[in-house]
Amino acid sequence: MNQKLIITCGLPASGKSTWAKEFVKNNKNIIRISNDEFRLMFFNRQFDKDDTKYVDKARDFLVDEFLRTGSSVLIDNTNLSPKKIKEYEDLAEQYRVEFVIKDFRNVQ
Repeated sequence: MNQKLIITCGLPASGKSTWAKEFVKNNKNIIRISNDEFRLMFFNRQFDKDDTKYVDKARDFLVDEFLRTGSSVLIDNTNLSPKKIKEYEDLAEQYRVEFVIKDFRNVQ
């Protein structure tokens, strides 16, 4: 399999994490990274804006590290900001990996 950077994109409760967990279960060579999981692990809570800087730094470090070492990465977050999507697209280009958006924005 070619190395990939996959992001989920959609509103909360649109099925992103359910899909992502199932996807990595069936694709053992994909690393799943989730801000929600970091928040629970680091702070034992769902969301607090004060946590964001720590969560974002941990996410960005791990995404970069796994891509650098040849792993495929699935970022399981809302990723609704066009700016953030572009950042990930640029990162994929930097590492010369395939960029994939799993879009949940129109899921009903």
